[in-house]
Parts: sequence; structure tokens; C-alpha cells
Amino acid sequence: MALEVLAVVTNVGKQRMARQLAFGTSFKIDVFSAGGDGHDPSNPSVALTPQPDQTSLTGPLGDERVKKFIDPSQVSFDSDTCPVFDIVVEKTDQPGDYSSYRLIGRIVYVDPDDPSPPAIGQEFLFAVANTPLKVKTDLDEFTVRMRIQL
Repeated sequence: MALEVLAVVTNVGKQRMARQLAFGTSFKIDVFSAGGDGHDPSNPSVALTPQPDQTSLTGPLGDERVKKFIDPSQVSFDSDTCPVFDIVVEKTDQPGDYSSYRLIGRIVYVDPDDPSPPAIGQEFLFAVANTPLKVKTDLDEFTVRMRIQL
């Protein structure tokens, strides 16, 4: 089974892309995390609207069931401006509530011309997507297909 989601680029993600264009300081999206804080608690069949001003690498409640590195083979493109990240939540990953999915960027190069450079290795929340509640047991495995339209 695959969950298909269109991720919202956060304000911080947009700022990092702007600095990349202006100064050459660059980043790589290389971490995926998932938790159970993306649905409406009063109606689990409704996904909450992702907030672009979110900055926490985990959800607002610190909820994180899975955090894993993204292998380059898990990335493809629907078009020149739409990367797709296919991440498998495996049977061995923590069971529980799943409804929030995040892509985390990491600074890999800092240009000397950048007037306020971030530290190499610094992580930031790049994009987030929410879905209705999915309860995973230790027998379940599913793929999260996250698209980012740039």
C-alpha cells in the first residue's frame, strides 16, 4: 500500500532555497520522519492542514515514530520541478498512529559570500504533509510517496 501526499514546503525551506540561489549555500534533503500528529484528534479521518511556519523537526507534540535516512534510489521525479520521495515504513518500524510526514534538509555546503551562513550539518524542516490517521501494527508495511511541487 502507498500513501500519496503532496508536501508543503515550509517557510524555512523556502528561505534555504532563496539563500541557495543568492549565495550558493546548499542543502540536501536526506532524512524522513513520521509521527501521529497530522490528523484531527476529534475526527481521525480528517487530516490537519500542514502549516508552512512549522519549524520543529518533529511534530508539535514531539511525536516521532520513524526517522530514517533517505537513500538516493528512493528519489525520482514526476517532472523537472517535482521530486518524489518514496520511503517505506517497514514492519520493523515502530507501530502506532501515523498521520504526519516530514522531509528534513541538511546544510552540505556554505559559500564564503553568505553573510549569515548556517553551520554545515545543520538540519531544518524542509517540507511536511499530513494524512488521516493510519494505525500501523507490527505486521504492517507501507510506502509514503511524498511529492514536492516547486
